[in-house]
Amino acid sequence: MTDPIGHRRALALEVTGRVQGVGFRPFVHGLASELSLAGSVRNRAGAVEIELEGSAAAIEGFVAALTDRPPTLARVDSVRRADAPVRGRRGFQILPSEDGAGAPVFAPDTATCDECLRELDDPTDRHFGYPLLSCTACGPRLTVVEGAPWDRERTTMAPFALCDACRVAFEDPTDRRFHAQPIACGACGPALDGTVEGFAAAIEAGAVGALKGLGGFHLVCDARRGDVVERLRERKRRPHEPLAVMVADLAAARRRVALGDVEARALVEPARPIVLARRLADADVSPAVAPGLSHLGVMLPYSGLHHLLVRALGDTPLVMTSANVHGAPMIHRDADRDQLTRLADVVLSHPRAIALRVDDSVVRVVDGAPTPLRLGRGAAPWSLPLPGPLAAPAVALGGHLKAAFALGRGDEAIGGPHVGDLDDLEAERSFEALLRRMCDLHRLEPASVVIDAHPDYATRRVARGLGLPIVEVHHHHAHLASAMAEHGLDGEVLGAIFDGAGLGPDGTIWGGELLAGGYRGVRRVGHLRPVPLAGGDAAIREPWRVALAQLRDAGIDPAPWIHVPDRRRSAVEAMLDRAVRSPRTSAVGRLFDAVAYLSGLVREPTFEAHGPMWLESAASGTGRSDHGAYRIDVSHDGILDPRSMWRPLLDDVRRAEPIEAIAARFHDGLAAATAGALARAAERTGLRRVALSGGVFANAVFTEALAARLRAAGLVPFVHRRVPPNDGGLAYGQLSVCAARAAMG
Repeated sequence: MTDPIGHRRALALEVTGRVQGVGFRPFVHGLASELSLAGSVRNRAGAVEIELEGSAAAIEGFVAALTDRPPTLARVDSVRRADAPVRGRRGFQILPSEDGAGAPVFAPDTATCDECLRELDDPTDRHFGYPLLSCTACGPRLTVVEGAPWDRERTTMAPFALCDACRVAFEDPTDRRFHAQPIACGACGPALDGTVEGFAAAIEAGAVGALKGLGGFHLVCDARRGDVVERLRERKRRPHEPLAVMVADLAAARRRVALGDVEARALVEPARPIVLARRLADADVSPAVAPGLSHLGVMLPYSGLHHLLVRALGDTPLVMTSANVHGAPMIHRDADRDQLTRLADVVLSHPRAIALRVDDSVVRVVDGAPTPLRLGRGAAPWSLPLPGPLAAPAVALGGHLKAAFALGRGDEAIGGPHVGDLDDLEAERSFEALLRRMCDLHRLEPASVVIDAHPDYATRRVARGLGLPIVEVHHHHAHLASAMAEHGLDGEVLGAIFDGAGLGPDGTIWGGELLAGGYRGVRRVGHLRPVPLAGGDAAIREPWRVALAQLRDAGIDPAPWIHVPDRRRSAVEAMLDRAVRSPRTSAVGRLFDAVAYLSGLVREPTFEAHGPMWLESAASGTGRSDHGAYRIDVSHDGILDPRSMWRPLLDDVRRAEPIEAIAARFHDGLAAATAGALARAAERTGLRRVALSGGVFANAVFTEALAARLRAAGLVPFVHRRVPPNDGGLAYGQLSVCAARAAMG
């Protein structure tokens, strides 16, 4: 509306998206001042409300800038406009936040920015050496939030009153800490319960330390010292699973791993994820950090405390892994110090509480771009569109392993952070508690809960505890839908959905599926030839059982190749003969297990995907085209039949061929067979787009070999880029299927 003279106009805006905890109100204040606009801005639970008064041109320039150049951490989803009365206001204000009925969107934690790091190193600055410094552009967000709207009194910084200097910065529109809620300095903020120098000296002397990060405690040790790493492993009960390494900066990373441009960019993103990269032969990192693997998970410091620690230790690479016993949730409370002292020799903490436990994120480059393997600190909560609006708010619980849930409202999915495997009762309880907390924070009252169709997953127990109507989505349909939704695909596609296990609609254990369909339904157009899992889950823990079943299926006497006592082998063969406790599976993950066992690479796995990961590492350093490929037959109806592969593979083992060659031949043979089966399916269906999903597609060697063959055949592969290909992406797919069902009525 314009005033009688016609020089002024007033407009009210409601902005939604990730606009709280990201410096949005200070940005709005600065932009309005720059354009000589009067008015105000305030947070509400689900939005930022802005009132503007000034010239029409300035107001339109303001609205354009909101979406064209918001703060780095912000995401503007919508801007609703309404005319307002001209009041002749002067100046621009940030008003106190108001509670409301809207749906807040919280920001992830963000690595310490360059300007804060300059202050950390400046002896003349009041933030010099202060380990918990932050500003509007960086620092803790999700891990300190306790309510909405985003204000200090609803964070774990509430107990720490701002000193005069911090208060001046907080209230000064020209200061970069203007309305930055978690800020503090050495005069008013939480203090360490020890010294960085003392902690660093202990690490240097060979101690295992526990350090409080943003989302929980890490166990820390010198990554160069194998004896100390083994001691840490013994305490965590994690004998072989790879551990992450923190290094000081990009240059330090390049001294340990081979970084391409894509890996380097991923390392320095504000999320500061763990990035998998090829280990250099002369890296000063003990083989005990990632035994049997060609890649290391490297990360850069992401808090002031981390920066101070790596500087105190010079160029020492540090193991930085979650403080927990394997299978249990990461420790995040100081009240659990008794647990910490059983794991660590020295503890360095501070009294800023962690409201929400969040693990580190993990990414790797697959087919030329980053693929997330775990969405945690810095990446969660995430928000992605659904293929249509849900009939009512819902929560989706994902799967049993690599568990991560998602909240659904309207046509948006909001993903919670990675929780981990739910084999442990404490982990299951932690999953449910985090789910309830995220629903409360986002003011979501779900009308239903979406789960995997498997009857024995822990997520089913969690769903029952919520007391809501339960909706089931089959495992591999959810995988296909997650890949489609993140790429915005509609209609029908082909899909290769390869993983370790998932209940199929026919009641058997699927995991090597070629599908055609979309959100509303899928049909099988091919699959890996099934074999029985002798003993059910026991066959996953003891891959010799799968190897025995594969050899019997191929008509090969297993006795010379199965390295267990004859009595045990005979007992399992009797189970197979009588089909007792031997569900059939088409899982590609189990095929990897069998190859890893029969090649002698991994006979007694100690973690999920142990054999497949070591097999990929063996294949990754070879010029695979020089090795040929094992033939896996493909029938006219799309069945991938590995029986033809076993005799040539065993001949190679008998001749003591290098494991690198055996692994490469297997990867290339499987990729060739899969591409051939999909090309035939494309001819039958007319579909050319291929979604690649499931945990096997965390394997870069196989994914890249398959994607190259699909492109050569004129097909278009879609690799995960926004959610993990493993079960960490299931919840997004589950909600996507529900949205499609809602559209069907």
